[in-house]
Amino acid sequence: MKLVFTEHDYHQDCVPVSWGPEDRDVSWVSLFLAGMSESRPELRSDETEITTGLFDEFSRACISAEYSVYAILTYPFEAEFQSRVKELQGSGFNFLTERELSARRGLLWRFLRGRVRTGDILAEGVRWQDVSRWYRDDPVSWSSVSWRVLISPRPLKNWVDELVLLRSQGLDKQFLRRTGQVLLNHFEHGMEVIGLEVPIVPLEEAAKSISRKFELPLQINKDRLRNH
Repeated sequence: MKLVFTEHDYHQDCVPVSWGPEDRDVSWVSLFLAGMSESRPELRSDETEITTGLFDEFSRACISAEYSVYAILTYPFEAEFQSRVKELQGSGFNFLTERELSARRGLLWRFLRGRVRTGDILAEGVRWQDVSRWYRDDPVSWSSVSWRVLISPRPLKNWVDELVLLRSQGLDKQFLRRTGQVLLNHFEHGMEVIGLEVPIVPLEEAAKSISRKFELPLQINKDRLRNH
């Protein structure tokens, strides 16, 4: 098993995007684990520890205390969903479940949106520590879905609408220009951040730190087009 850090990634696996692979207006930085076990439905315990450690360090490098942070948490399993809702209620988080959002916006919105995703949670006021804890607490859910964290340099007045757009329509440059960066897990394989301006150095340093901590080789794929 090894770590693979890529300065300019591109794929359509977790979130659809409107630009092509040669576009350098958008930064797309990823850190993946290669050579993982193919066993399902759960990772081996050592792989889970490494993956959550990767999520810790990579998300810490992305989320600054002065940023406004929002999240979409998708729970395919009812037990983890109910447990997380209860925890958020007890901690005073401002959040909405998809059921609550649908009820507030009425029948027309539900008709236009289609099927209500009962296991989705939209939250604001998220800190790096929250992201770390959620990934550690709920490994069954995130190993089969992609959670999305919206990191903005300013508070977003219409944060619920922006999260709904992020979940339902994917990414384009206008969305990134209006909101900020998007951090997401690529299922259990790793983590990536997408934005118009993503600082490379702290993310590469995070990758090196994880490599040292877990004694894993690190492959760094430089973006030759951007660097020349």
